[in-house]
Amino acid sequence: MHDYMSTTSDSTGAVCAKIRNDILGGSLRAHDRLKVRDLAARYSVSTNPIREALHQLRGEGLVVITPNRGAQVRPLDESLLAQYQRNSGIAGTLHDPLVRGHCQ
Repeated sequence: MHDYMSTTSDSTGAVCAKIRNDILGGSLRAHDRLKVRDLAARYSVSTNPIREALHQLRGEGLVVITPNRGAQVRPLDESLLAQYQRNSGIAGTLHDPLVRGHCQ
């Protein structure tokens, strides 16, 4: 039986992974504003999983959430990118211009 809570949790996990991949892959760049409605449309989900995913990504250090201003992609440093690269096996290296574009 699939209840509402597990469906929401599944959606949040999936959309969180997509946003994370877009940040690490360069589709979402440092300082990009992350508008909940735009992201919901982009990933074809409701706004609740987007909000939950943004809070999770804030905890991972990929997103900054400022009261009354919303969420932004955090400028990433090389050590955080290297950690994600080691842990998830993302393509590219720190010498890749796309990846370097995130580093501040």
